[in-house]
Amino acid sequence: MTDRRRRGFAGRFLRSPSAVAGLVLVGLIAALGLFAKVIAPGPPFAFGFPSVGSPSRAHLFGTDAFARDMLVLVTRGIRTTLTVVGVVMAVSLPIGAGLGLTAGYAGGLLDAIITRIAEVFQAVPRFFLALVVIAVYGPGVDKIILVLSLTSWTFLCRTMRAETLSVKHRAFVAAARAAGARGPHIVARHILPHVLPRAIVVVMLMGSRVILIEAGLAFLGLGDRGKPSLGVLMSESQAYLRNAWWLSVIPGVAIVMLVLGLNLLSDGLSRALEIESDAGAAPRGWNSPGQHAA
Repeated sequence: MTDRRRRGFAGRFLRSPSAVAGLVLVGLIAALGLFAKVIAPGPPFAFGFPSVGSPSRAHLFGTDAFARDMLVLVTRGIRTTLTVVGVVMAVSLPIGAGLGLTAGYAGGLLDAIITRIAEVFQAVPRFFLALVVIAVYGPGVDKIILVLSLTSWTFLCRTMRAETLSVKHRAFVAAARAAGARGPHIVARHILPHVLPRAIVVVMLMGSRVILIEAGLAFLGLGDRGKPSLGVLMSESQAYLRNAWWLSVIPGVAIVMLVLGLNLLSDGLSRALEIESDAGAAPRGWNSPGQHAA
């Protein structure tokens, strides 16, 4: 991306209210998780404070029924959520993008095999699959990460396949092929820059879904009780909804802000990258591979 186009992307991004709002929301919650030990030092399960204490200067988020500081628990719970989302996205992105690019560019039998495999994984409800795995092997964050990593790549794969099918028939790809460029070079140099913006948007949406699934499983008690979790905090606060609203509202607001922020950020990125509604349009915010192939 040239400096001029990079500035153009930054300008479109900053002019998008949804992009700025999403960036602020995600940045705020991410900062609480990443700097949890600085913002709220101390062990997360330390007790000895007043039980079910309301928010105060000493305890900004109050205390829970086990006399623990909610600020410490919420910041550690955000860190757990960010860890799950980060690992799942890091695993799913190369799998989904790689298989989608391969299926779209190769076509034929390989395309059919990859598509059928993706459909099989997509047909299995991730939430209930996670329930089965945890019921068999026991609760834990590692099990949640494993299940979500193995099942979250399918939508990205199908999106990348559709984008690749559209781009590979364009003139600049034909020119590169006529010039003697091989398949891997064409995919990496000429196709990937056109389909990558769409992948970024899909990954953002995928992250918001992962957050909701992880929180739902933790809410049902299927997370790791040895690690603070926003879903676990909400589950433990059900008996105190009337007289201690902060126990459930604060973790719930953190989840809503993360999910809403990622969705707004995804919408803003799609606008900034100028992704058109039709799959074949190439965003102008990226270098046009046709310039290199001509």
